[in-house]
Amino acid sequence: MEALLFVHVLVAMTLLGAAIAACAAGLATSRSAAGSRALQGACFWSAIITAASALVTIVLGEALAAGEDVTGSWLDASRAIAIVGLLGGGLAASLLARLAGNRPRLALASGLVSLLVAVLALAVTFLMAAKPT
Repeated sequence: MEALLFVHVLVAMTLLGAAIAACAAGLATSRSAAGSRALQGACFWSAIITAASALVTIVLGEALAAGEDVTGSWLDASRAIAIVGLLGGGLAASLLARLAGNRPRLALASGLVSLLVAVLALAVTFLMAAKPT
């Protein structure tokens, strides 16, 4: 169980780092005149890593909750934020980053969605750490 918790936290921190990287790359792409292909690629792949990390984190979190028989409103809130905000936001940022290759104005939208995902990841981190009742 301890190894599962370690991997869960490791993947969750990977999610946060990838969301921050996607945000930075998306915002930098939107500010560059021509929209650098390298930055667009970094934004897209960081957003893909964000979505994949969100999926793995959710699966591992559900395994942890089932193994420890944990309940609480904080857990329900974090599940909702993780599924809708982190997974959905990661997929939306990926789609926007891919479309930004043809439509450079979408790079800003991808960066802002990634910023929202990063903020939501911090909110879930707070819920997991504080376990408010």
